Amino acid sequence: MLQANPLIQAAEEGAHVVNELPVEAHWFGIIAFVLFTLMFVATMTFSPRSSLPDAADHHQDPSALPSDEAHAVASYEAKRNR
Repeated sequence: MLQANPLIQAAEEGAHVVNELPVEAHWFGIIAFVLFTLMFVATMTFSPRSSLPDAADHHQDPSALPSDEAHAVASYEAKRNR
């Protein structure tokens, strides 16, 4: 019985380990939101959606286009006019 007391005390003391965070818990969410928003903005900056073509580009002469581009325009127009 005398040997069990120090073991129980050592086990109880070892269970009380406190690892404190460097900041409060809600700041992790705020920082993550800001970082993901910045990454989204950087992604949209490099995507072709960020720059729209001029309206004059839409009305080019289709016969002047290369054959693969003319086919792409024709398939797009067919899908759009359904």
